[in-house]
Amino acid sequence: MLIVLSWQAGIPGERVAEELAADLKCVLLNAARWESARTHEQSLPTRPNGSETERPAFSRRRERLEIREFMLAEAMTSALLIANLGGEYVFSAEDALRVRLIAPWRRRLGWLAEARGLNSTEAVVALDAETALAAGLRRPSEPRPDRYDLLLNYASYGPEGCRKRMREAAALLEPGPLPANRGERLRLYFRMRFAESAGAQLPGAPTPPAGDPRPRFAHPSERVFAQVLDFYRIPWQYEPRSFPLEQDAEGHIVEAFTPDFYLPDQDLYIELTTMKQSLVTRKNRKIRRLTELYPGIRIRMVYQKDFEDLIFRLGLGGQSA
Repeated sequence: MLIVLSWQAGIPGERVAEELAADLKCVLLNAARWESARTHEQSLPTRPNGSETERPAFSRRRERLEIREFMLAEAMTSALLIANLGGEYVFSAEDALRVRLIAPWRRRLGWLAEARGLNSTEAVVALDAETALAAGLRRPSEPRPDRYDLLLNYASYGPEGCRKRMREAAALLEPGPLPANRGERLRLYFRMRFAESAGAQLPGAPTPPAGDPRPRFAHPSERVFAQVLDFYRIPWQYEPRSFPLEQDAEGHIVEAFTPDFYLPDQDLYIELTTMKQSLVTRKNRKIRRLTELYPGIRIRMVYQKDFEDLIFRLGLGGQSA
């Protein structure tokens, strides 16, 4: 069970979230819990030999990836209610019940003034400030309605009525945490998006010289991997050589294998795979055949989990498959 709850500024949504989490026996992930985790943990590594200061745009991208990964990890561990952290930018209707509490501006202004003991002028200033304050992945602007599965007017239903309708909707959800395979697919997607932007955002990242066309990569993961190699200034070649694996009686090549990358400084071939298991098995067979026919060739298969780490740490080593 995964519920994403957000609310407009001025609505006392934190109390609703706490009581709903207690009703549904869900773990509550709110701004306070995220800030505590963020203070004590660093989920993403810094750049090796990183004396350079990160650019603000890159830092913001890193922060967005960190909270996405934190939300995913929590959702894969237990039933979860994410409160006003922008979970609607992480999960779709396939994964979660996404709810937003709304109310007319004047009603929200009145609730805020009463809760903080403010006059009308002070309440307007406070409401504007709270609207602009964005925690987690939230934006200051109002999100599109299509990011939500359920919109509830807090002024009409009140806290008890809103909780009742959310409990009814939550009864249709699958119990327990987010399935691990779905979480892993989302994690890889977000990391690939982050890495694709890294070439332009990372401090000191090289720019391809003018007139130096990039290869036409067969898969987005190959483009991401090339960008990370560029960032770490590791020379690479894309599909520079095909190895015949089988020939017919006339000497024609029946089967060949072309590894994705060659790293000349390491004299190492790299084959990436984020594909389904049946195709991975075929690739493994080809690599075994290649090492039998060409014993001097060093090659490593990079699986999906390896790839997730590689785009940040490049733990290539010198192993051969």
